[in-house]
Amino acid sequence: MDDLKLFGKSKYDITSLIHTVRIFSEEIGLEFGLDNCATVALARGRMIEGADNITLPSNKEISALGTKSQYRYLGVMECDAIKHR
Repeated sequence: MDDLKLFGKSKYDITSLIHTVRIFSEEIGLEFGLDNCATVALARGRMIEGADNITLPSNKEISALGTKSQYRYLGVMECDAIKHR
């Protein structure tokens, strides 16, 4: 599996989804490429400043994306301020 995007209503939901994917991935011999992972917290369509990192059981962290940062998903730059036609 490559290029996975998870959505949740709360940090708890996202953490639960990440752990589910991690467990399934370990069972089939895959692992997270944590250097390409980040979380984005939005409220009313805008990125939240100071969002928390998510810590995995291995004590590795998935860092939160900064409010001025962008990310590429399936070759398309994304962020709350980018408007695509």
